Amino acid sequence: MENLRTDWIKKFDTIVLGAGYGGLIAATILAKRGQKVAIIEKTHRVGGRVGCANWHDYWLDFGHRDDDDYEDNWIMNSQVGQYYRKAAEAAGVGELPLVAMYPAAIIHELDSNKTVEFSPDDPDATLNFASTMAGATPEQVAKLKGKLAYLAGEDPAKWLPVSFGEWLAKEFPDPAEEPVHRAMLWMAGLIFALPPEKFSVGRFIQLIRDPITVSKIDDRQVGGMQGLPEAYRRKYQAYGGEIFYGQIIDEIILEGSEVKGVVARDEASVVTVFKADAVVYSNPVWQIFKTISEEHFDPAVVAHCWEVEKAYRGDSICINIGLSRQPTIRETGKLDDYPGCHCFAEDWMGANLWVFNSISSPKTAPEGKHLLWAGWFTPGEGSRWEGPFKTFEEGRKRIDIIYMKMREYYSDLDEVTEWVNYQWHKGYWGSAANFWPLPRCPMTVDTIKGLYFAGSTVECDGLFQEISANSGLQVANLIQAA
Repeated sequence: MENLRTDWIKKFDTIVLGAGYGGLIAATILAKRGQKVAIIEKTHRVGGRVGCANWHDYWLDFGHRDDDDYEDNWIMNSQVGQYYRKAAEAAGVGELPLVAMYPAAIIHELDSNKTVEFSPDDPDATLNFASTMAGATPEQVAKLKGKLAYLAGEDPAKWLPVSFGEWLAKEFPDPAEEPVHRAMLWMAGLIFALPPEKFSVGRFIQLIRDPITVSKIDDRQVGGMQGLPEAYRRKYQAYGGEIFYGQIIDEIILEGSEVKGVVARDEASVVTVFKADAVVYSNPVWQIFKTISEEHFDPAVVAHCWEVEKAYRGDSICINIGLSRQPTIRETGKLDDYPGCHCFAEDWMGANLWVFNSISSPKTAPEGKHLLWAGWFTPGEGSRWEGPFKTFEEGRKRIDIIYMKMREYYSDLDEVTEWVNYQWHKGYWGSAANFWPLPRCPMTVDTIKGLYFAGSTVECDGLFQEISANSGLQVANLIQAA
């Protein structure tokens, strides 16, 4: 038996499961620090849902159909925490080619031609929407401003379990104050806190204290959001890090309560055993139970992971429009060159939006072409919103409402359109900004030594992609110190 070959066994210092943003950051930092690192990824590209899928030379947001983790088609970086910058510095990636969006969004009311600019770091943006679009009185706006100022001085942890729905009902109980409710819920929907009634007041305080800058990335080699993970992939492989694509993880190997590696299968179901004393799980944390039995975890941790999973349920339906040139804005007669987000002010509270992706990232479309994208997002848990789409046709009808209004906004959209397709992200609509009134999941567990969690479902400082950046940085430090 001792003469059996062991070609199917590979040894590493650390194994990272999933090539999403948080996993790539942890892997790149550890590789830079001299560790022998392997990334195991079930698709054939890096990035997870923070990246893009290449479709006929157009880069479409939200990644490959089978990607994991939950991110957005915007890069949201904190102004105080600066976790994206700290992670890039630790990984040796350098300055990322970010294109700041300011304003982050323009909200349109087509019937009146009113517009309101919105940016998450603008304290007056919600107040402007309340007075301009929602019809709040000056007295109501003044009251709202005072309440927001009070919250800014509060402890986020104290307010974490309190939802916007509860807070608004208590602080603005008069039916005449409905415009304030609408403005606050609209703002929550615009930053993908869905359903907005469940937006944690504590998370909102975090956003006030550490505002985010909204950006796109303009990479010279790949288009769209794919430029963010590619920046790490290049450095990671330059440090000697290895990526094993097309691998499904069947088992995380345990000896007693200690991690010893993983068992993976390729597309032909050929097994490779990857041995290491540290494993970073960068997919959504509840998926770990497919590879390690729940009995190895504290029951309270298991229950909490499944509760967090509910916060990531939902659907998104998107429409992509390939253009021969930029469309013309009907009201001004000018070509649209705004790289930020357009929204309509109807009572969809930010769940509808469209973006001219090829303005901020020319590589998103082939040379001389353009890509226009629109999305409609819906939560999975109950609210006064409609739930996930039961059929594709149901979802298509919803996004086509936005499409029709885009045709009103532009005078020549049909003329410059070369093709149209739809994307349906079923089951998990995909935001890294779990704003629900509960903590996310732990970075480590006491019951298993050598197991670490990174990615958007981990509890650490930051919102949106900063959660992944910070968790990847912290996990790398924890592994190095172990």
